[in-house]
Amino acid sequence: MLAKAFEKDLADVGGHGEQIYCPATFISTFSWSRVQYRILIMPERFISEPLKPLTETADTSRMAIGEPGLPQKFVWRGRTITITAVLRSWRETGKCRHGSPEMYVRKHGYEVATESDGIMKLYFERQPRLGQKGKGTRWWLFSIREPE
Repeated sequence: MLAKAFEKDLADVGGHGEQIYCPATFISTFSWSRVQYRILIMPERFISEPLKPLTETADTSRMAIGEPGLPQKFVWRGRTITITAVLRSWRETGKCRHGSPEMYVRKHGYEVATESDGIMKLYFERQPRLGQKGKGTRWWLFSIREPE
């Protein structure tokens, strides 16, 4: 059912047959040098605030391969946010901080659809930030695209 809800928002943005999620109202077409281009105009708001995961809702199936258990619910600004679908995920890596040549995963990122708050980008930091003792804050809301 959720896939059907997003089906109308799939667009061939590059003109190469690759479909990506894109609310149709945010596609703009322009011409330059007799070539027509389509660009995305998505009002994405930068947030950068911590999230409090409701750990009892975490999907623990991915933890066996070293990924965090993505909770299906978070508390943000006193409201409970419910994730309905993961649209995409990615990892950010960085060099070892002790001089060895190994690369380590620093962050796990997710673009998620929510029940009532639109599309959110959130990420999990593998290590707490400097100055935070113990577990610290690891889940962060990076940005939000609110529903029309």
